[in-house]
Amino acid sequence: MLELVDVHTYYGESYILHGISLNVREHSVVALLGRNGMGKTTTIRSIIGFTPPRRGVVRFKGKDITNLEPHQIAQMGIGLVPQGRRIFPSLSVQENLTVAARNLGKPETEAWSLDRVYSLFPILKERANLRGTLLSGGEQQMLTICRALMTNPDLLLLDEPSEGLAPIVVKEVSHVISQLKESGFSMLLVEQNLAMALTVADYTYILSKGEIVHESTPEELEKNEKVKSTYLGVSKNDNRGGNGQ
Repeated sequence: MLELVDVHTYYGESYILHGISLNVREHSVVALLGRNGMGKTTTIRSIIGFTPPRRGVVRFKGKDITNLEPHQIAQMGIGLVPQGRRIFPSLSVQENLTVAARNLGKPETEAWSLDRVYSLFPILKERANLRGTLLSGGEQQMLTICRALMTNPDLLLLDEPSEGLAPIVVKEVSHVISQLKESGFSMLLVEQNLAMALTVADYTYILSKGEIVHESTPEELEKNEKVKSTYLGVSKNDNRGGNGQ
């Protein structure tokens, strides 16, 4: 579904990603982990086209998308749940959802609609006519996930979806990600909450200083105390990771 091959990305003269390679298989969830400032969000930006790589290749469903514009990449079927939510504050919940809606040729029975996204987070239906600024942080995150789904993507990029949320909301978001996984969604998940990431992911990568330093199944990472301590700052029995650049 998604392949990064030897990707090098810069901000101006700042060298952020030092030749990273990773894969997201169809119908799988891959978690990208790491401390603050290690390049996780830059990886998302490199995929979606906000900060294109200077070297290397990004492929989506076998097609080279490295030098395409962000709107072209989105139209090919990649949905983004950005860090910081970034909803449209002057629009209502329903307007936030409908402004992003597109079908991309999917059958009506498979396409994401208002009713279908409201079934994921019923509270949003109750808030449908409220402006985005009147939602709680958790509700805004729910809205951001549903807005991405309304684009009917084949691949979902989620950048820190649990950031700043209360534990009960984190649990709800995790449950929805699990539901999407069960329905066959492909996802790349950047996440600071290690316990949540290990619960939903099929495979994990760890970034350190712009390089992939570890990759394994969640089960293998869970048992590897040295890797968790060295690269995630997680001590035994503490599965909270760090968010980052």
